[in-house]
Amino acid sequence: MSELSAFALQYPVGSGTVLDDTEIKRLLNQAGGWDQRYRQLLLLAKSIPSIPDDLKKKEFEVHGCESKTWLLCYNDKNGTFHFAVDSESRIVKALAITILAAVNHQPADMICGFQVAYYLEHLGFQQHITPSRANGLLAVWKKMSDFCAVHA
Repeated sequence: MSELSAFALQYPVGSGTVLDDTEIKRLLNQAGGWDQRYRQLLLLAKSIPSIPDDLKKKEFEVHGCESKTWLLCYNDKNGTFHFAVDSESRIVKALAITILAAVNHQPADMICGFQVAYYLEHLGFQQHITPSRANGLLAVWKKMSDFCAVHA
């Protein structure tokens, strides 16, 4: 097993982990206002392991993000897709983790059918994040969905 596959398989975000979309929604709903939600997101990013430096290669960079962001993509022999994300910006990492919480460790059809714009709107991100961060999140999503489309 490669370092990439091992890291992606064990990434503690998504289906079958403690940090799934239900937990993300709970954390955000517990927070009072957007400032508290923002703080929760930053704490969340800090608690998730960083991608090892030797895996932060150009091929894993997400183009379209203002800060350097990496997305590891792996599909196992059962057709389940596994991702791990990291960024030089803690808030970008946290926002990307919210997407992974909903779709990570899932089959391609579930991931490809996911309505990311609706999900981000439902979490209240649309009115609180800058257009450049929203574009960066969509770039993360595009890299994930493109990987699924090619490898499904």
